Amino acid sequence: LPISGNNHGDADGRASGKGALLNASSQKLKEIEFPAGGLLAHLKLSARTVFHIRDEAQSLAKDEKKYRIQLGRQSKLIHVCLMTLLNLAEEIAVERKMVNRKMPQLLTQVLDRQTSDDLVLVALQFLKKLSVFQDNKDVMATPETLSRLVQLAQCENVRVALLALRVLYNFSFDEALRGQLAESGMVQLLVNLLRNPPFRHIVLRLLYHFS
Repeated sequence: LPISGNNHGDADGRASGKGALLNASSQKLKEIEFPAGGLLAHLKLSARTVFHIRDEAQSLAKDEKKYRIQLGRQSKLIHVCLMTLLNLAEEIAVERKMVNRKMPQLLTQVLDRQTSDDLVLVALQFLKKLSVFQDNKDVMATPETLSRLVQLAQCENVRVALLALRVLYNFSFDEALRGQLAESGMVQLLVNLLRNPPFRHIVLRLLYHFS
């Protein structure tokens, strides 16, 4: 069949369009700035960067694992030391010496050790013993400590939660501290805990102080 002149024109137009697109793409590639050495050098640099990031991530993971192991060992050592000191503190004279060496402040710092329930438990036992005396209570009952004790009272570990509530009970004899605890939402927490039989006795005593 004969080919019309219009068909020749369409083919030439398409070829011309493709040529223009190819020239534009080539120009764009030329405008991209690569490091010395061209595209290959740029790709090699990118690969080295990826490998470096991967190695850094692996190194950080190893360091974190070592830190956790070291923290666990340290927590066990502190636990043994506190247990020994707690037994020695049965003598009032020895307990006073410990207080003079800022034992209450050290115990409140141990409450932040969330990696070991056993360590937190012995710290709470020690705080409960020391919080019977007003002088010790004044030193220990900082806003940060009260907030931490309220958090521990909601702990899934029942023993930790009960001991935290007993320390708070000793603190609640102080009118100023009762006011601070009430403002922190302590009363609502006690109402919620009242539904759980293990907490009922100590919660009722605390609620009596707040009433």
